[in-house]
Amino acid sequence: MALFLNKKFIKVLVCVFSLSLSLSVLNSADKTDIIADGAKWFNTDPIPKEQLKNKIILVELFKTWMESTENTASYMNMICDAFKNEGAMVLGISTEQPEAVEKYIKKNNIKYPVAIGSSSMLSYKVDIPALFLVINGEIHSYDTTKKFKFNYLWAALDNRKIAEVNPDEKWFEERRDKYFTLYKKSFKESVQVMETTTINGIPMDFDLKYFEQNIYDKIVDEENKKFILSVYNKETSLKRYLLKEGLSDTTKKRVLSILQMLKYKTIKINETFFQMTVDGMKRIVDKDFKNPLGAPSVSNRKFYNMLKKGQENIYDIIEINVDGL
Repeated sequence: MALFLNKKFIKVLVCVFSLSLSLSVLNSADKTDIIADGAKWFNTDPIPKEQLKNKIILVELFKTWMESTENTASYMNMICDAFKNEGAMVLGISTEQPEAVEKYIKKNNIKYPVAIGSSSMLSYKVDIPALFLVINGEIHSYDTTKKFKFNYLWAALDNRKIAEVNPDEKWFEERRDKYFTLYKKSFKESVQVMETTTINGIPMDFDLKYFEQNIYDKIVDEENKKFILSVYNKETSLKRYLLKEGLSDTTKKRVLSILQMLKYKTIKINETFFQMTVDGMKRIVDKDFKNPLGAPSVSNRKFYNMLKKGQENIYDIIEINVDGL
């Protein structure tokens, strides 16, 4: 499938990283020294700290030996091309030996600056490869790119064709189902769809905010709203909605029916479970379909969310903040 280097496509491309969000220990708007003095630079002359302050920088922490890192290089190049004249930049950071990094840069035809050296971002508990969005010297959000094969599938879709069907670019069930169908077809044995046709498909508990925003608020019928609140207890101290014990099979089937109306699906990718709704995909903690996470970023936003606009979408964040520099 052809990849089109235009802003609509870049918007989809960048936003797809949201699918593999993990929890981080970052605090919103943490100050950061992006790269320490004395770093070794590639693809550029050494960049002084002062030049990094009044910019929007997408920083990738990477390892040269990781397959998923190599897969990200072409996409980081595209992001670099899209925003190189708009006050934003892409920067790769590694701590490996110069010979390995130089070989990696040449192999992947990396266009953006890469530095080897110490960074305050390395002190955070993050999965590598990882992305940090830094705005004017402050960490805005963090994402991990470990599930990159799934991200690639979303990115490869020609968003222009989708826009012809849905010109207002809102999230439509048809679009979600199209992604899901392609995903299932591409990964075959590595993906197991847990069909929500049995009582076992009902989650026992939900993250409090996730339940209120992505389950309760999305239910249209008022009677169903009342019903769903009657079967899940709100436990504020645990920040959870817990399914009541002793429910009849009939009641559980009704819960399942409501979830199905929200296009709820549970997906297994290797040994990791996710749930899909009309609002996208969330990681589930364990094999019993429990604890769907809201996956907050450092500022409780869904980083790189292709379903959102404005300050919850990295493309729009860059566009908005470039104007304010």
